[in-house]
Amino acid sequence: MRAFLDLITINYIQTAMAIVITVVMAILAYTDYRDRRIPNRVLGIAGFMWLLIMVIALLTCGNEARGLMVKCAGGALIAGGAFLLCYIIVRGKLGAGDVKMAALMGLYLGSDLVAGALIAGIIISAVYSVIMILAKRLTVKDGLPMAPFLFLGTIIALLYTIV
Repeated sequence: MRAFLDLITINYIQTAMAIVITVVMAILAYTDYRDRRIPNRVLGIAGFMWLLIMVIALLTCGNEARGLMVKCAGGALIAGGAFLLCYIIVRGKLGAGDVKMAALMGLYLGSDLVAGALIAGIIISAVYSVIMILAKRLTVKDGLPMAPFLFLGTIIALLYTIV
């Protein structure tokens, strides 16, 4: 078992995190689009998976894992804090599930990627909204599910790390 753990590097940990958040965001995008809700069960499972990945990282990567955890906590604070502030300001136009989803994104993407993912997702949602309003398919008062746009933002942020 120890020989297997010795093969794990921080790059494998980050790859595992990217795969998990991509799958989770795809599920959340689908359920938010279909039902206009973010299931707490999916968020809870994803949070547990993050803890499991971090335990493996701490056992195998030591100081690199601690640095990664700090970046993850920073990302969760940035994204969760920004969405919590919006949730308080807009009163009812943004759901609590969106706040938890943004914090989860930050947990997985870390402080170095989450801002780009949020900005990309928000810009895509704004462009989509303008197009739909001009096409008279939406009004200014209509709400949009945010998860599909934040999923696209997550994909863009992860692709940015590859390039």
